[in-house]
Amino acid sequence: DDISFLPKGAVIKITGLGGDITREDLKEKLGTDFEVDITKEGDIAFVTYQKGEAEAKIRFKTENFGKTLMEKINKVEKLTIKDMEVKITLLEGEEETNFLAEVAKDLKTMKNKSKGHKRKNFGRGGGGHAKKSRN
Repeated sequence: DDISFLPKGAVIKITGLGGDITREDLKEKLGTDFEVDITKEGDIAFVTYQKGEAEAKIRFKTENFGKTLMEKINKVEKLTIKDMEVKITLLEGEEETNFLAEVAKDLKTMKNKSKGHKRKNFGRGGGGHAKKSRN
């Protein structure tokens, strides 16, 4: 799969998560402590994380954003989110390539799913089209 359109150096991994930590908590931490723009139009492209999981991946929109961010993060001795000590690393090399390939695949699937579907029939699978009046 083509991953050339996805920025490199733009994915960080947060480990040591769990408990009640939510995506919002992760974003808030990055926003408050490291000046990441966490608004909808901001720096974050996607957060791969479900509450309760031990690990999250955050993909940013700009090339090397993660690298630059890591320079700030590495200056901090201890990182805690909701009293849990977490570790943040940059995805690099094969790990990054594999993750971006997954992302590319997901984006493609999403694109194919949304092809030719008007938002109106959202939620109903199959051919449940609205009846057209024959006037």
